[in-house]
Parts: sequence; C-alpha cells; structure tokens
Amino acid sequence: MIKMILADDEPVIIRGLQKLVDFNRLGIEIVGEYEDGKAAFDGILTEKPDIALLDIYMPKKTGIEILKELKALGIETKVIFVSGFQDFQYAKDALTYGAVNYLLKPVIREELVETLEKCITMLKNDADGEGGVTEHPDYPEEEGTAAAYDKLVEMEECRYLPILTEILYSRQTGKQERRLVQFSVLSFLEQYLEKRHLGIVFLKNGHIVMVLKNPEKEETGRTLGSILEEAEVQLHIPRCRLGFIVGNPVDSMGEIPKAYEACLSMTGYLYFSSQIKIPVLHVGEPVFKKPATLEEIREVRNQLIEGMVAQDEKAFTRMRPPVSGVWCA
Repeated sequence: MIKMILADDEPVIIRGLQKLVDFNRLGIEIVGEYEDGKAAFDGILTEKPDIALLDIYMPKKTGIEILKELKALGIETKVIFVSGFQDFQYAKDALTYGAVNYLLKPVIREELVETLEKCITMLKNDADGEGGVTEHPDYPEEEGTAAAYDKLVEMEECRYLPILTEILYSRQTGKQERRLVQFSVLSFLEQYLEKRHLGIVFLKNGHIVMVLKNPEKEETGRTLGSILEEAEVQLHIPRCRLGFIVGNPVDSMGEIPKAYEACLSMTGYLYFSSQIKIPVLHVGEPVFKKPATLEEIREVRNQLIEGMVAQDEKAFTRMRPPVSGVWCA
C-alpha cells in the first residue's frame, strides 16, 4: 500500500477529504492526520509517507515551509497542496518548490483523484527496476541528515511575537477588490519576512497574522515602519492602509493562538485609525494616553446616533476619538 498523510487545521476538511475519495481503492493507506504544520512535518519525518496532502496555511508551520525543509533533507514525499487562496503567486511558489499540484477549496473529486493518480505514476517511476511501488520506499539520507532532523524537531529556545495585520479598507472598496488586496498583502508579507528571515505569515479566520522570531521592541517598531513604507511603494493599494496590533511575546509556538486572541480583541479600536499617522496598537498598553470621561463618551455616542439618523456620511468622517490626547503607538 502507498502511505499518505492528511493535514489541515480544520478537522472538518480532513473528514471531508476522507469521504470524497475511496483511498483504499486507489491502494492508498492514510497513516496520519494532523491539525498543524509542525505536527504534520514531524509525522512525515516519522512515518515517511509516499504522499502528503497539506493545507498550505497552517499554524506552527506553513505548507511551503514543510516542502522547503523536506527538499533540504532529501525526503521525496510527494506533496499536494490544498488552499482556499486563489492567488497565482502561492500556486507558483508551491509548484516552484516541487509540489505535485495545488488544489483550491472546495476540492473537486475528479481533480484530487487525477492528482493522486499522477503521484502514483511518479512513485512507480521512482521505484527500483522491478517496476512497482515498494511498500515503504527508503529515502536516501546523506550524512548529517539525522542531526538536521533533531535540530528541526527540537528547536533552539526562541521567542515569538504575533502581530495581527489588518487591512483598513475605505467604504468604497468592493468585496472583490478586498479579496485581491488581501492576496497582494499576504504575498508581499510572505516575501518580506522570508527574505529577511524574520518569521512567517498566515491567514486565520480571515485575519492576517505575522509571527516574528526573537523580537526586540525597538526592532519590531522599525520592521513595521519598513513594512508600511515598502507596501506603499510595491503594492499601490488605493484607498487602503495597513494597521497592526502587536501581541505579547511568547516562548513557544503553542502559546501563539492565545496571544493572537488577545490581538483580535483589540480590533475594534482600529475604527479610529484615520486619526493617527501610523495605526500600531499594543496588547496590554493603553490605546489612548488620556482616558475618556463619561461625558465625552456620551457626546460621541450622540453624534454617532445623529449621523446615522440623518444618514450623514460626512458626520462620520469628522468624528474624533473621545479624548484630547493622541494614540499610543
């Protein structure tokens, strides 16, 4: 039997894939199911499957990262990516690094079967002179590969800083344009972070999340400023800005989801982002330097109600935060 693993951070997707195709009929045995990239990578190294069906964006390790590291280790597992991102650059990167195919969600049964059959043909061609697929092919290992594996699995001590990156659209930005803008920003951030070895970026429930490695507070500020400058030059996004919510640094990848949730709880403050030059918020730090009084809050509330009743869009653009101070950044 051909060995195969499935990996997606949404268990419902894994169950759906298992119902979509009769793997046994194709001679395929599912030897592992994983819900994050780190576990999937470790599973590949342990089980040495012939095929890995991976979601391209997973916590702890992206599909592209897994594929790059497999190539570096000389492991020839055939990788198929599944993703909801209809972006040419991601598909291009996936195929450039050696993925067999890139399938979009919802996965079409015929496309998946065709891709699996392609993998089976490739495995037959890779097999020894007997012309068949071996039960468990032995992948060539150069001297030092085992040591490299240990370093990848048992990472050196490292701190991680989650940063929620929000695209601040104007009201004129349509739904389709927003999707294109999000794809462009994701691709830009992925290339920016990878080029500088700063960390990773992934999409979680529609939100863009960067994770920086071993961050220093001052350096993080400079990085975000540089991202804003380069994004403005490279992306040329009309009527849109980027905003950041910087989380608390954590000591392990497993702590990132909780830190991310803390960032997510502050997104409402970005409603006032037009009032500051660089919208950067920090979890655990006050948003405003001067707390608002109850009277000031009531005044703003009344202005909002009046603007909604009168359907006066200009009234909203004239709104100011209920403070006389400035935003913290």
